[in-house]
Amino acid sequence: MSYSLQLTEVKVKRHQITAMHLICGLTFVASGMVTYLYSARLMYYGLAVTAIGLFILVMAVARNKVLTRHAVNRLFRIAELVVAAVVSGYCLLQHMPFPAGIFGALGLAVLFALFWERENNTALFVHIDNEGITLPSAGRSKIVPWTEAEAVMLRFGTLSIDCTDNRRFQWNIREFTFKPTELEQFCSDKIEESRSKRLTNNW
Repeated sequence: MSYSLQLTEVKVKRHQITAMHLICGLTFVASGMVTYLYSARLMYYGLAVTAIGLFILVMAVARNKVLTRHAVNRLFRIAELVVAAVVSGYCLLQHMPFPAGIFGALGLAVLFALFWERENNTALFVHIDNEGITLPSAGRSKIVPWTEAEAVMLRFGTLSIDCTDNRRFQWNIREFTFKPTELEQFCSDKIEESRSKRLTNNW
């Protein structure tokens, strides 16, 4: 028997998505303005990068709800990655390692964000089975074995897990198809089965 309960909260928060866009926007604006002011040969390139950065900043501040939609956010991430990669590559060709390194690091950060913000990677789950309770990534430890569990309750859409060391985990749960009493009985049975092992381990 096993249960998977999806949390109402998500792994990737809106402010985290916005923060990365702001970093990209500010970096593009700063580098673009420096290029525009100090390099006549690359003046138009500097203006273009500045314009891209300003557009990202305006979207992040004024149209944040639109920007943080998954499809829109993904398009912006790809555009940011392309700009960072192009600038880093150009700087390398021009033997300018410092700006190349900055934009290379920015590109890697955007690439990580692109992976981390995947739509199928944002949900958080609590898994309960014969081995114990597997916590979501936000938990302080990955798994709570039945020997460390004291009580499990699912009431009014809230899952509460009490541990023998006085830890308590509590999350709001999305809709589920099973009866809460069924889950609670399963957990209670597992806790009772493991109680003797718990006493032996503590001895």
